[in-house]
Amino acid sequence: MQIHEVEGNNMRDALERARSVHGDGAIVLTHRSARDGGVTLAVADGTPGGARELEHLRSEARGLLGKRRAPSRRRPRAPGTEDVERVMRATGASQVLIDRVAEAVAGRLPEGTHPLDLAAEEIGLVFPVAKARRTPGTTSVFAFVGHTGVGKTTSIAKLGARFVRAGKRVALATIDAGSVGAVERLRAYGEILRAPVFALRDAAQLALELDFLAGIDVVLLDTTGDLARDTREIGELREVLSRTQANVTVETYLVLSAVGSLAALDGVTSATRDLQPAGCVITKLDETPVPTPALEHAMHVRLPIAFLSDGPDIARNFHRATADTFADLILRGKIS
Repeated sequence: MQIHEVEGNNMRDALERARSVHGDGAIVLTHRSARDGGVTLAVADGTPGGARELEHLRSEARGLLGKRRAPSRRRPRAPGTEDVERVMRATGASQVLIDRVAEAVAGRLPEGTHPLDLAAEEIGLVFPVAKARRTPGTTSVFAFVGHTGVGKTTSIAKLGARFVRAGKRVALATIDAGSVGAVERLRAYGEILRAPVFALRDAAQLALELDFLAGIDVVLLDTTGDLARDTREIGELREVLSRTQANVTVETYLVLSAVGSLAALDGVTSATRDLQPAGCVITKLDETPVPTPALEHAMHVRLPIAFLSDGPDIARNFHRATADTFADLILRGKIS
């Protein structure tokens, strides 16, 4: 097991760098702060075998960081890229992302294009976009998973409206049948969309409703907010369907709140890893001036982004993730 130094512009930036380089299993042993706000972490690239080994590693780490002062973490900027750093920092971008974009922009300045336009192009290349996967003649089940309150039901209504406008036949379903408020809310959206609504005791029950789903193109499945239960339920649904001849596919989309903490985002993506999510929806973008951390989280865990939600309006506040919407969020803090 080795000890590594990881430097960042602040604590969050340093933690993100440690996770990006050394993985989710990296252990922070100690840290040191600099006057300019920079932080140096001492990180172990594995899990100590016990309390004695942990204390030994911490002692070694304190000695390692005590040998020299922490330097400034800010890299000198190429002339012309100062505005890029300023606007990205204002929307919560990490130093890692700022450096990546600013350096790419600096290399293209001789092209004569405005630095912010170059930054928009580079940002469009950074974040993974979820690809739509539709098989003709099949019913697609899209299960939305996330903590309670992140906007799962609203996202279902918004996506349902998009499908209806595209001429698709849509059904809504929930496995949160024990929550009267959740069912009634989904039924209200069903009335707006003129879509049938199924309140299920569990996800596997959906397989028993296949006769009723004949001719339905898309089923949008709401879940309980209990990540362990929802993961289990969706796994069971897939298993039941695999034993039938039904032309039904099941994809999971995580719903991540832009105002959620990094710990909350990590909790969702870690707890649902076995579901192999097809992508995510990032919500509540209108409730924060710093939307970039949620986008960066998706990038770090290699989770494609499918949709972006920035308000309550079903028709107007739901956007397909594109290079342009990423650039808007990171350079302007909102989708234009």
